[in-house]
Amino acid sequence: MVVLSRGMRLRLRTMPETLKVLEDAGVEVHVEETTRAVALYNSLAETEAVGGLFHSTC
Repeated sequence: MVVLSRGMRLRLRTMPETLKVLEDAGVEVHVEETTRAVALYNSLAETEAVGGLFHSTC
């Protein structure tokens, strides 16, 4: 499972091809605004193996 952030102002996007690769590999993906992404990551990390990529400058 991986949590990806879109930045504080939702300016970032994840390429559809990247999401497809992760989906095809059986990876559950969550894409959220950074504040929500961090909260989700912290919640999930308490009980599950999860990775995260967070962008906080825009």
